[in-house]
Amino acid sequence: MTDFTLAGVDLSKNKAFTDAIRGEHQQAIRVTFLDVNLNKSTNESSLNTCLCNNPDKNVTNFISDGNVDVDVDRLIRRTAELTILNPDGRFTPRRSIDVDTDADSDKKPEPSLIGYVYLNRYVRIERGVHLRNNQHIYAVVGTFMIDIAEIIAERNMTVVNLTLSDLGKRLSKSYFSSPYKYPEGTLYNDIIRDILDDAGVPNNLIGGIDELTSRDLADRKIKKVLKFERGDSRGEKLKELCDKWDIDAYFNPYGKFVTEDKVLSKRNAPRWEFSSEDVGEGNGMILSIQRTLSDDNLFNHIIVVGTGNDKKTYVSKIRNDSNSKMSINQIGDRAYYLETDRASSQAETDTIANRHWKKRLSLEESVALDVVCVPFLEGNDIITISDPTYTKIYSNKNNNKGKRYRLKRFNIPLVTSKQHLEVSDTVSIDEL
Repeated sequence: MTDFTLAGVDLSKNKAFTDAIRGEHQQAIRVTFLDVNLNKSTNESSLNTCLCNNPDKNVTNFISDGNVDVDVDRLIRRTAELTILNPDGRFTPRRSIDVDTDADSDKKPEPSLIGYVYLNRYVRIERGVHLRNNQHIYAVVGTFMIDIAEIIAERNMTVVNLTLSDLGKRLSKSYFSSPYKYPEGTLYNDIIRDILDDAGVPNNLIGGIDELTSRDLADRKIKKVLKFERGDSRGEKLKELCDKWDIDAYFNPYGKFVTEDKVLSKRNAPRWEFSSEDVGEGNGMILSIQRTLSDDNLFNHIIVVGTGNDKKTYVSKIRNDSNSKMSINQIGDRAYYLETDRASSQAETDTIANRHWKKRLSLEESVALDVVCVPFLEGNDIITISDPTYTKIYSNKNNNKGKRYRLKRFNIPLVTSKQHLEVSDTVSIDEL
């Protein structure tokens, strides 16, 4: 039996893989313990489980349960839970035996953790499919550090429950020990690289920093002095700043830190189509779907204050058309207030106000759906959803076919095939 991971290959374009998950298939899970360079440890094998009728002799069945959870709004984007059978205690964390030192020395080496499982060890989890040609293809669903190891021993069974976080954990407990500031005009990426370096993220864990070359140079730099205070969390500040700068910053499934420009994202083509009907590429993979509309994002009054210059600039726009159901006369004054240092002139402030005027006069839409698992999805991927009959999800811009959404939250089950996805969007009142 051949097992392989197509590193660097978009599995949404691999016909053998996509055909398998669209039809009846047998999933396969692989867990690999890694060294500090994210390479497979040479003296330890992977744990494999293949949920099929005729498992190969090389397949072991240690993995009894598990789940990977992804949320793009978190610093630690991926978390996981994994339950491993532990019949002979091999996965119980243990320390190395103390070794006597020279007689003249009063020091002994500090005991170290050994074995398969110990806290903060790197672990890679993959979910794949068993193909008819006696092969497995795997998609990497996350590279993690072990947070908690819980050993449960009963008379006839022993298991180890692992709680894991992606390598964003390396940033989560790093704090500024003294105040620091960056002068006006410092590049965003210089600040990002400094934070990574000071937090102890080595170059071999940096997969790629987007140089933002599609933007104007002025939109790659801070427009006023940026200050950090003693005790500020480096990880939380990095997440906050990257969100403000429209940069997607995260550790990818391979354990590498990457950034991508969200303004001009390179991932604008749909990676998967989900449909409630057995037609086309969607192939009826939706098991259940829920659509919710709310007016949390509905504003009829926009106020923007530009703070990018010493002299502030202001814009106020009001919708008070007596014929509109969203006017102040109809629903009251709903004001959206924004201060931004990305506007240093009246023209820039006007542009931002006009953009928010179109964006904020809308309803908030959220969609939650359960589907047959697609393991290679990533946060902020584009997916399309089509359910024209009941929830009326379709796109007028796409010949009434699937509507495009950017994926925000989802899970990847390791034993079952039922995957939960959550997306959101703003819906213009004119579309309803």
